[in-house]
Amino acid sequence: MSVPRLKDTIVFGNTPLNSALKRWENKTGLRAVPYSRVHLLLMRHDKFQQVYFDDIPNYADLVAVAARSGPSFTILNKGRVLYSAGIYLRHLGCAEAWMLSDTSLPRFKIAVCQGAKSFFDLVGPALGIHRAQIIVNLENSTAVNWAKWLKFQSEGVLKEYGSDKSDHLMMSRIY
Repeated sequence: MSVPRLKDTIVFGNTPLNSALKRWENKTGLRAVPYSRVHLLLMRHDKFQQVYFDDIPNYADLVAVAARSGPSFTILNKGRVLYSAGIYLRHLGCAEAWMLSDTSLPRFKIAVCQGAKSFFDLVGPALGIHRAQIIVNLENSTAVNWAKWLKFQSEGVLKEYGSDKSDHLMMSRIY
């Protein structure tokens, strides 16, 4: 059974998300482009992300499936990849967001936080979803705190969820 698709693009679609994205690009000088698998190869991943590339031989393929299943994009700074992200429908009204970032991302934390906050404030109503969810490595306190700042709430621990048997946290944002 195939996963239903959300609207094909946020970056170039005629949605409130696109208008917000263009304002954010003008304000920050960062640029959004459609996601491409090659973007993953251009990033230096932190230890929490690198473990998936090390442990799962086809991890880039799995990310590509998620990216094709819903709106996805990459944020660039002067042509350098900062992060790739997207959101795809799990079932009607429920979507899962994903993000992989370069280790240089913290230098742009204000701009990235502003963009992510705007994205998650708008994505539910714009795409007709009532729930967005993410799964975060429990040991990655920076990611957990950032998700909470984005109004995601903890739902429970997924024991030994990671490829390295690390515990993860299921988090959701209800619209």
